[in-house]
Amino acid sequence: METEILRIKCPHCGAELAVAKRPDMVMQMVTCPQCNSRSPYTSYQLLGTIVDPKIAATLAPYAQSVSPKAILAQPKEDPNVNRPQPVVPETVDSNRTENLSQRRRLADLGRGGAVSNQGQSSRPSGGGGGDGNSSAKIFIMAMGGVVVVALIAILIVLFLKSGNKKQVVETPAPVVVEETTVPSTPESTPSRVTEEEDQAAAPAQGPVTVNGHEGIDLGLGVKWATCNVGASKASDVGEYYAWGDVATKKEYTEQTSKTYQRNIPEISGDITRDPATVKWGQGWRLPTKAEVKALCQKCKWTWTTQGGRKGYLVTGPSGESIFLPAGGYRYSATIFDSGVTGGYWAGSPSPSDHRFSYYMDFNDKEHSWYLSERYIGRNIRAVTDK
Repeated sequence: METEILRIKCPHCGAELAVAKRPDMVMQMVTCPQCNSRSPYTSYQLLGTIVDPKIAATLAPYAQSVSPKAILAQPKEDPNVNRPQPVVPETVDSNRTENLSQRRRLADLGRGGAVSNQGQSSRPSGGGGGDGNSSAKIFIMAMGGVVVVALIAILIVLFLKSGNKKQVVETPAPVVVEETTVPSTPESTPSRVTEEEDQAAAPAQGPVTVNGHEGIDLGLGVKWATCNVGASKASDVGEYYAWGDVATKKEYTEQTSKTYQRNIPEISGDITRDPATVKWGQGWRLPTKAEVKALCQKCKWTWTTQGGRKGYLVTGPSGESIFLPAGGYRYSATIFDSGVTGGYWAGSPSPSDHRFSYYMDFNDKEHSWYLSERYIGRNIRAVTDK
């Protein structure tokens, strides 16, 4: 059975993508490789299907072997032709083409001269002119041979004379390359934080308790809570919140969101929009995008299981750790990918699109920060400045 390849358009950046059609597509989250935003499949605009059997056959093996999160970029169509363009356009090196054209012109010129000479020798111009031309050619070729033999003889004599001299050839000393073994740590991500966001790791100050909730000093400048909002222990998932909503609800959709497509600034610490502040009291808040970025880049992430729940043990520069359970996400009235992925809101909105805000996302292979629709239900891991 052939795989049907769908052409879809990213709702955030407008990039055209290709993905294999699946029976459960309406329940899947799709990550755009152009803008790094992760959105439900239902928010993508369906542009049609790829009807060209060659292109479909090329994309099908990749689309079948990966989840909808990993999608393939699809080239734009020619507006004058109602069919997809080739997937991999051939690139031409202009320098190589120019050199090749020059060589071909020289070769054609050489072939043209040979044909012209043959034509003259095959058409006598009266009075035996053809025989005269042939004799002249034979004489020139013979003289050329004599010159070549003389040159070879001179080179041989020079070579024999130089062979009597002792030549000293400097042999370079062998280069010894010292092998250095670098430990592989796939669970960790190298730090590339900007100077503004870079915070020097300080010695751990020990756990703190604010309003009855414990925070751990990971050495990142703020203290991270030991469990999610709505949870009683680290391995509990806790509650799901839409971005900017301070109460849980039965369904998480565009219609039930209070912030979707609204121009709302940073909500970290906002007593009316930050679920961590509203639920745990002042002193607790959502992390900012920069704080989520530092957690992803400056800590060691180890996929493990605690209390029967899969997730990441995140160890900071101070040596202290927190556990982030993989609670999945809520869309409409259903929880998806529980135990497979984890999603935690940051308080920072998209600077250009009022539909999206930043959040931290992970699975057992990777962890990073993305943009997501604000109406999706995600977990909250609070921070404190105390």
